[in-house]
Amino acid sequence: ALVRFSPGQPQEPVSVITPSTQTPVDAAYCNATNELLYADGTAGGLRVWDLNTDREATTSVIDIGLPPVFQNGIVCWDN
Repeated sequence: ALVRFSPGQPQEPVSVITPSTQTPVDAAYCNATNELLYADGTAGGLRVWDLNTDREATTSVIDIGLPPVFQNGIVCWDN
């Protein structure tokens, strides 16, 4: 699961971002859009989490053509 935490306040409890039906296997933060991209190993594709609204921005998994378990190094290109 993807979880939210504050490194400066380790006593704060973490909150789970992803539902139990998803299995994140890789993730990248997009600074320009304040979104989190992550590969969902259960559904076999890419999902987007909007940190501004604190909810998933994608309505379904995005097929990236390869199983996410083989994807290491998702990158968000902020230009």
